[in-house]
Amino acid sequence: QIICGAYKRNIKPPSYVWQLPGWFVADEWHDKEGSTNCTVEDMRDAIDGHLTFDFAQTASDVNNATKLPTGKTKQEVEAEFSRRTKSKGFNQYAAYGYDAVVTVALMLDKAI
Repeated sequence: QIICGAYKRNIKPPSYVWQLPGWFVADEWHDKEGSTNCTVEDMRDAIDGHLTFDFAQTASDVNNATKLPTGKTKQEVEAEFSRRTKSKGFNQYAAYGYDAVVTVALMLDKAI
């Protein structure tokens, strides 16, 4: 409904680009047609050229010496996360959020 509403208000490509989660399925509304005021074609037009984000793998085989775009290693990010959240683990959702925020920050930095 959010994408449809934006589309109906002329918030659409090429002036706007949606940033969507990596698990997003572009045609998921086929089964839900009628639940919005948009057609399937409208929805396809609305997300044309969208960007998707997905989390970095936090597998143990990732080299801990490799620097991420923030200049920190995976190990440093995990330690900071645990310290700030008082959590005992860095899960895929935390990694997803971290990657999304860093990616948007880097995009904005390049756009200025």
